[in-house]
Amino acid sequence: MKKALLFISLAAVLCSCGKPISSEDTFENPRFIQYAGQLIPQSGTLQYSEFTESGLYIAGMPGSTKAGPVGEIIQYFTGNYTVSGDEYSLGSFGTMKFSNASAGVVDLTYTIGGTTETVKAVLTKATAANVLFRSWTVDKTRVSIADGVTVSADFKGCNFKDIADFFRDNGYVVEDDIPAGHSLSSVSVTGAGSLIFVYSDGDIGLGSCTVSGSSLSYQWNEPEMGYSFETGKAGYSFQGNKCILAFEGNLDGTTVAIKMVLSEMK
Repeated sequence: MKKALLFISLAAVLCSCGKPISSEDTFENPRFIQYAGQLIPQSGTLQYSEFTESGLYIAGMPGSTKAGPVGEIIQYFTGNYTVSGDEYSLGSFGTMKFSNASAGVVDLTYTIGGTTETVKAVLTKATAANVLFRSWTVDKTRVSIADGVTVSADFKGCNFKDIADFFRDNGYVVEDDIPAGHSLSSVSVTGAGSLIFVYSDGDIGLGSCTVSGSSLSYQWNEPEMGYSFETGKAGYSFQGNKCILAFEGNLDGTTVAIKMVLSEMK
């Protein structure tokens, strides 16, 4: 039997690059591109917030689930947002009001759970330099193991437990600590330098990234998937109205190729 390192999650397998397949002209600018940005409050209850180009927000509050961007333990929330003037409405979660005219230190007033606070926050505005900067849903995933003879399997969406079972079926020992139904629902790459993963069970992963040419370099802390810190690089390209992410992982010295087909989230 071959023992596998636990490289099942997206963060653990983002390691390859590719060249664009076709034109990016089929993608229009996301409708919230002018409102996108990241806010790091300098005090108060709110620990973190970001507004993506595609209209998703992520907000971090004190909790017991994940380490935040400056070391606190944070519980993340996400949903859709709308904007009226300087006010961002986050549905039932609350509201935030600030000027997004320019990056730097801004006055942020937010109301969450009936409590209103006004604090200073550092605003990083999103840049509109790449069509990749938007939210994507995962259509399908192809996994291939190259170990003498290449074996492959196609999966609807991206269910990490199903992928782990595929590895086991091919003779690799993978720790059974991935919950059933833990599927990746969406991936957001933002012009403010964030990588946001939303899962079907409500879990949220937050990392950072930079884009250069046709590759995406990232950092992401995701201890739930069996390791403490991973860095890597992914290749991306476009085919028609799809984004193709080409990854490479390692199963105890054996190369694993992972290709995701993504659709723009509307």
